[in-house]
Amino acid sequence: MALTSSADIAFALVVGAAALGLGATTRMRVIRVSMVVWLVSQGVYLPLQASVMSGTPPSAAWPVMPLVISQSHFGLMWVVGVAAGIVTMVMALTKTGGRTAWSTSTAMLAAALVVMAFAHAGITHAVDAGDLSVAMLVHTVHLLSTALWAGVAVVTACPLGGCSLRRRRARLSTALAYRGWLRWLSSSRSAPASPTPTGASVDLWLRRRQVCGDGYCV
Repeated sequence: MALTSSADIAFALVVGAAALGLGATTRMRVIRVSMVVWLVSQGVYLPLQASVMSGTPPSAAWPVMPLVISQSHFGLMWVVGVAAGIVTMVMALTKTGGRTAWSTSTAMLAAALVVMAFAHAGITHAVDAGDLSVAMLVHTVHLLSTALWAGVAVVTACPLGGCSLRRRRARLSTALAYRGWLRWLSSSRSAPASPTPTGASVDLWLRRRQVCGDGYCV
């Protein structure tokens, strides 16, 4: 259960990061790390599934793994999914340019993610109706849509969105300066607005707060 959940979370992060912006350095790092987790989980999942299918302990399932890969539908879908995962990983590792340089790679990455979802659906109950059935299509779309929703929600959160100390300080300084400007406009000449804290006071405020509680760092 934990292994499957780790793979699903990693896949969701990859889909979410890819959908939000392939040119962002932080999000590309999310894709790379998540793909490592996903590939490792697939490598661990294969001998466990071979153990279940052969009725042998996990430590004794290694000899039957080639048989599981070559003569079972699970093995076929596992190979297809891992191959698509490797393509996704290569696309993430070879990212060097901006969005323009990603025209072909973006299409390959999107296709690889679709194949990964299809391979995942191919080891579920949906495959009982056939590999190219409506049930498989619906389940593949379901996996992609849920991964997209969850991945975008997590990737856009503060830790993955680049809410660093430097960015928080810049946002806070801008907000405080804007508030001070509004006070100056609304106050009379004889009663100037109180000074806006900047510099060291901003650093002190950030150290006390530590996190972006409201998401806007102001």
